[in-house]
Amino acid sequence: MLTIFYACSTEEFEQQPIIIDTNSVSVENRFETQYDGIRPVILGDEIINPYALSIVNEANALLYNEATTLNATHNYVKFLPQDQDDLAELDEWGFAQNILVLDYPMHYELIQQGDYYIDSEVTDSTLMYQYASIPVDMEMPQVPHQVLEELYLDESNPFIFIKTYLMTGHDDKLQKIVKGGITQSTLASFTPDNPFLCDINNLPPPPNCGDCEAVLLILSLGNGQINCRWECDCSPPPPPRLNGCGCPVPANIRIPAGCVRVDDDFGGDVPVSIVKVAVWDYSFIFKQSDVVWTDRAGCWEVDREYDEMNVKVIFENFNLKVRDLSYWLSLRVLRDQTRSFSVPLNNVLVVYDEIDDRRQWAASHTHNTDLDYRDRATTDGIPQPRTRINYLHVSGGGGAAAPMLQGNPANSFLSLLLSFYFPAAVLNILSSGIQPDIANQYADGEDARNFNGITHHELGHASHYNIEGESYWFHYRNHIINNVGYGTFPGFTFVGSSPGRVALGEAVGNFMGNRYGNTFAGGENLDFRNNFIPVGLMFDLGDGGSDEIVDPNNTVIRTFDNVEGFTPAMIFDALEGSTDIENYGENLRILHLASTPSTPINYNNLIEVYDVFN
Repeated sequence: MLTIFYACSTEEFEQQPIIIDTNSVSVENRFETQYDGIRPVILGDEIINPYALSIVNEANALLYNEATTLNATHNYVKFLPQDQDDLAELDEWGFAQNILVLDYPMHYELIQQGDYYIDSEVTDSTLMYQYASIPVDMEMPQVPHQVLEELYLDESNPFIFIKTYLMTGHDDKLQKIVKGGITQSTLASFTPDNPFLCDINNLPPPPNCGDCEAVLLILSLGNGQINCRWECDCSPPPPPRLNGCGCPVPANIRIPAGCVRVDDDFGGDVPVSIVKVAVWDYSFIFKQSDVVWTDRAGCWEVDREYDEMNVKVIFENFNLKVRDLSYWLSLRVLRDQTRSFSVPLNNVLVVYDEIDDRRQWAASHTHNTDLDYRDRATTDGIPQPRTRINYLHVSGGGGAAAPMLQGNPANSFLSLLLSFYFPAAVLNILSSGIQPDIANQYADGEDARNFNGITHHELGHASHYNIEGESYWFHYRNHIINNVGYGTFPGFTFVGSSPGRVALGEAVGNFMGNRYGNTFAGGENLDFRNNFIPVGLMFDLGDGGSDEIVDPNNTVIRTFDNVEGFTPAMIFDALEGSTDIENYGENLRILHLASTPSTPINYNNLIEVYDVFN
């Protein structure tokens, strides 16, 4: 672990000034439930499922006196992962299909909502069984599974489900089906042929509601009996409004919506952008669930009604997955605590506190920083990091690294090193799909500015990796392993060292950390690290200053920076095929020197003083 987190020390931020911002956010009509710690799911009795296909077909036959058989719309599936490859496959499949996969069975009552459940049959708690309700025509992942039950979830005919709820003893939950009442158009389409408990066929005609809508209310009287009556729905929709996050609050209090925010460094909070929000009905989980994403303002909304819901934030999107060593040994994408709500559901606020929610605080800022980097990289015309990048977070002080291991089973000695330190968990070893691309630590008290600056640095490496790939990174990693870090010029380990690659690679990381994250190294403040890494090179290629650069190993070798005009796009363009500062300088000269106001002699002098190996 020393090796993984050596690369980017937080010391490089110590000389940065802090700018105080007095903006703050308040949210009206705040509905929030939280609890401390991680607690288990506790299950009660098995539920007789009113959505089981066999029961639905029985209700259909009773209501309509016909032998028409309805077909399953969904399957209730139990996944049985056998190894970490299965976990990685299930993660990617669930994300691609927008399916909520839970680690506890859905066909039991919940005595306590919690954050994990380990089936008694599971022998390895890191490979918990998982459950989902899946459309029958959806392609399944290549993970062992079994279909527990066929389901029918088409609720267009509410009478069928009123009947199944009564048949299965769930008449206290009828409002989950009929909600605000049954409209006349629905009655005309689906009224049963036979009397329906309260004699629907002999109801008086609906009242004249004028501009309002006549709806049929179906109310439970208990003991399987129901009552039906007409009412006029004249409720005017309330005027549209925004909450304190600036998010629209749906007029319908049954529409789940809200915002996700995280503490900043200035006593306020900021949106968590493009993070996954899972919502599901906590009485019948197989009934309905939705997966949405916050927008850039941290706002989210589901497009259908719920009567009650669970909400969980899952730290992933199309660009990234955040894992944390303290959350299932980083084998699973990080999820926050489950929050449960009954109506109103339309204004839910989740704010991650910088102290109490430190793990989620780090994950939230990583989401925002990753998006910020990609936005600015697009503007600068530099390559994007890979999509679905794996972040590994670890609580504690130290640095970070970009080993770029995901999907790369033959990734030099780093996997063996991890396996040595974590033999019980075999941390991130068995499946290359779970291994980290970027590893970062978050210390108690570390501010977001420092943490995000390091992330920008590592994303610079990730962009570089997309240009050069494993042929470069294999030697890069081995150098850091063999030298227990970068090493210091000229005393490198003789075998397995590639100081030229490290010098160039760290120049890139420091440049991007400074450019996007305002880190201390990589700008005008510092020219070299470890007597060979030219952290100021790329800044000096573009700036218009004229500071003096001195070789840290030989003070006779020096020059003034009289070079300018190289853009980030030019700087990254010359990385392809470059393995040290010398051939990088040659590539950049051939490709782009003529497009800048810099002279060849000034350019050559700058490259030579920054290349301590020449």
